[in-house]
Amino acid sequence: TLTKLGPMLDTLIAIEGELTAYVQYENTDFLNGAVVKVGDGHRLMREVSSHHQCIMPGRRTCDLQIIASIFGFEVVSL
Repeated sequence: TLTKLGPMLDTLIAIEGELTAYVQYENTDFLNGAVVKVGDGHRLMREVSSHHQCIMPGRRTCDLQIIASIFGFEVVSL
């Protein structure tokens, strides 16, 4: 599960997917990156404000909903 706070700090974004690989590109700003297979990559690129995410092992959307309720965040599942 990928997660991050929304840009206005009032939403918690949950993205379930599968980590398929890590990649490195020498002589670029992209030195380390995770390749993640998600259900709708186009929606992910449209709705997430940046490409930096926290990676949580396992399917954690339900856990994120509990955490979000404590802080009054809305959960957006992609």
